[in-house]
Amino acid sequence: MYSFEGEFRRRPQQSLGGASRKVAREELLHKAQRERLQREERRRIIQSATIIQAFVRGALTRQVEKRKLRDEFDQIMTTNLKNQTSFSSNPDVLYDEIGKFLHFYNEQQDGSRLIAINQLFLRDAAFISELFASRIDAWLYKMQKLLWFNVKYLKNCVKPNSNISLSLRFIEVFSAFEFYDRLRQYLVMKKCSENIISPNHASKILEKIWEYLIRKGYYAALRLVLDNNVPDSLLVSPHPPTPLASTLLDLFTRPIVLKSEKKPYFFQTLLQDCFTEELSQQIICFLLPALSCKSDIITIDTILTAIYPDNLAFNFQATLSLLYTFMYLISKQAKSLSDQQCAEYLICVQFLLHSIPAWKVSTISECESEDGEMIVENDNKLQIQEEIINMVNEIDHVNMIFTVLDNEKIFNQCAVSICSLCYLLLDHQKLALHHYRLLYSLAFKPAFFRLLWRSIVSANVPSALEIKLLCYNS
Repeated sequence: MYSFEGEFRRRPQQSLGGASRKVAREELLHKAQRERLQREERRRIIQSATIIQAFVRGALTRQVEKRKLRDEFDQIMTTNLKNQTSFSSNPDVLYDEIGKFLHFYNEQQDGSRLIAINQLFLRDAAFISELFASRIDAWLYKMQKLLWFNVKYLKNCVKPNSNISLSLRFIEVFSAFEFYDRLRQYLVMKKCSENIISPNHASKILEKIWEYLIRKGYYAALRLVLDNNVPDSLLVSPHPPTPLASTLLDLFTRPIVLKSEKKPYFFQTLLQDCFTEELSQQIICFLLPALSCKSDIITIDTILTAIYPDNLAFNFQATLSLLYTFMYLISKQAKSLSDQQCAEYLICVQFLLHSIPAWKVSTISECESEDGEMIVENDNKLQIQEEIINMVNEIDHVNMIFTVLDNEKIFNQCAVSICSLCYLLLDHQKLALHHYRLLYSLAFKPAFFRLLWRSIVSANVPSALEIKLLCYNS
């Protein structure tokens, strides 16, 4: 019999997925990756735009807020300055207004407002000390900021004959020990007991103030004022040529006069900020001689502690100017150095000599301009080098080195340093032995050669095997 098991007519099949095509797996992965990267890029763009918009909105809002605070400050200050008893009857108003001023202060816009505050504080210094005693920590912060604003004001007024008297006077009055000692007296009267208030209370407050100012760049600003406002046509003298120079000298030495653990840091920063760059005539002729005369403040130990290699900060910059400054300050006290201090001094000189990139410059560095004129460079460096050579060969300096020869233990500490000085002189000029006192004096010192020979013989360098054995045993 005939049999048919299939369908007579098949139903039409329709593909809803479109034309079928084979896509490689790698292509699908790359396509997904591209789409993912595009989405991430769009998210980054949106996020960046949001951050920029937020910053702009914040900056504009701050500007509007500061403008409002300025208007309020001007209105309140004008009202209260007319009536001189207003601030004394309501001290919280002054406290709030100073806080507003610190918030909106801008160097370009608020110079006149800073001068107005200076006038107010200087006129009522006794009243300000009473306010300070009422809120010591809060007013300490405000005083630090006001002092720094005045230091920056000095720094910006670099033109000769600019009006810096009020800012200088503000710094002079409110960084004085007497002001903070008066503050201690108010606290004693308020608490009715001297045992509660430390005798060093004023020194501790001043230490915080000076540390803040010096870290911000106090000495660099004072040097700018000195170079731009004190005449450079000076004779070498420790006496201030003008009243302004006298005030600046006092401000230079105030942090160092303070009995504080931070004194080495203060003096080291003074050297770094004022005496590492090229020395001006004001520094060579006035500031250095004036500082060298203050041996009761800038002692030998203070100078050596600041320069000794083990005590230096990692970013300390050794220059030819710093070497000249160091030797100048020590040479004025050369007769009073002990044997140990002399050894430390020679070690410091050796360290500075090795740290200076190029001690020896060409005798005359000349270049010809378009007009055919000869331009002489490095004249100042050559002059400082000659001054250093002269200081090395001064009688007191040579005798100071000779004192080391009496102590073999001290000599062994600084034998390399003495040899470095001798090499410096030998390399500086031909037939140097006949010209320099240190060289021909040592040449006729048998004790020097005996000690030098013993030092050379006793010197040893550990071998590589010895170092390995030491490391293995440890």
